[in-house]
Amino acid sequence: MQSILVLINGWRNRTIRGGDYHVLRVLKNCIHQYRISLIMPTLGYQPTKGMLHNWDHTYFSSKNDKEIRSVLSLVFSYLFRTIKSVSFNNINDHEIIIASSHLFYDIIPAVLLRKRSKSKLVVYVFHIFHSFRSYREGLWSSLSLLSEKMSLYLCRKADLIFVDNDSIKDSLICRGFESDRIFVTQNGVEHEFIDSVKMASKQFDGCFCGSLDKRKGIYDLLFVWQIVLKHFPNSKLVIIGQGPEYGRLLRIIRKKGLERNILLTGYLSEEQKISTMKSSKLFIFPSYEEGWGIAVTEAMACGLAVLCYDLDAYRPFGNGVVRIQVGKKEILAKSVDDLLSDENKQYDASLKAKEASKTLNWENIAENELIQINKLFVVSK
Repeated sequence: MQSILVLINGWRNRTIRGGDYHVLRVLKNCIHQYRISLIMPTLGYQPTKGMLHNWDHTYFSSKNDKEIRSVLSLVFSYLFRTIKSVSFNNINDHEIIIASSHLFYDIIPAVLLRKRSKSKLVVYVFHIFHSFRSYREGLWSSLSLLSEKMSLYLCRKADLIFVDNDSIKDSLICRGFESDRIFVTQNGVEHEFIDSVKMASKQFDGCFCGSLDKRKGIYDLLFVWQIVLKHFPNSKLVIIGQGPEYGRLLRIIRKKGLERNILLTGYLSEEQKISTMKSSKLFIFPSYEEGWGIAVTEAMACGLAVLCYDLDAYRPFGNGVVRIQVGKKEILAKSVDDLLSDENKQYDASLKAKEASKTLNWENIAENELIQINKLFVVSK
């Protein structure tokens, strides 16, 4: 049986990131076709096993972590995972090695293990940091950009690179990547699962779901909801997710006396997450950088009217989402007000979102990616 080794080292809590979810979802479609080994921290083991169901393939732990909240602890954990990932002596030779991201904790061990086993290398590049965004500042931002620059240099050694939009492909080509090694794919939606979750009553006026960090625009979200409360004083916003800004966000909410209007749920299971989304009227996602936006597509499939900043990543969604110029918080707040004030507009936006989500099918996406991966098996023989 042909063998694949996959590195998924980016876990910071039990909440899976969009790019990692994509890789695991594609693997789910070929789990009986290949001998698959996974390198990941223990944080990701149970969510991964649950997602892949009868998963009986080999698992290597790159770090025995608990949930990580501070940025410094996360950086040291990433460094440890990078080193540990290349230290396993009992990893058998694999014909293909997959890095689930282009970031250093995945790409560095992937390149070194590929050299050791003379394998083919596949890399997923679903997001490239922008050199400037209003939320980025200070030393960590500079280090992140420098780290990514070095990581992208290593990605040039890949035999196949998956990106999830044309903008990233163009950006890589401008950086000297060979275009014939880059394959544009998409992300899908678990329609059957989402439709199976019971429709709850509308408990919340607004909903956000994602990692609680600055690049997701969570403080823009807080600003927006304070404006909304001026016109709808009893309105409620639910924020689903975990992340490094959770503690600070909670302190601000308490300091401003907004506990009755803003609920932070922390981690929720997939069913709880979808149920909570369905119990909301609007999905508000002021993220500054996205490779795709899986939470956005899930909200669309739930039939929510979706408001977000106008990013290139959302082009495939057409008029399925309401786009606002990036960083224009006041305009975003007014758009939320307009939809909450007019049920007909809200209904129309939700129908457009639901319809646009129907084209996003995981089975077709996985099949197209596996065709490209199988070509590497042929070449490696």
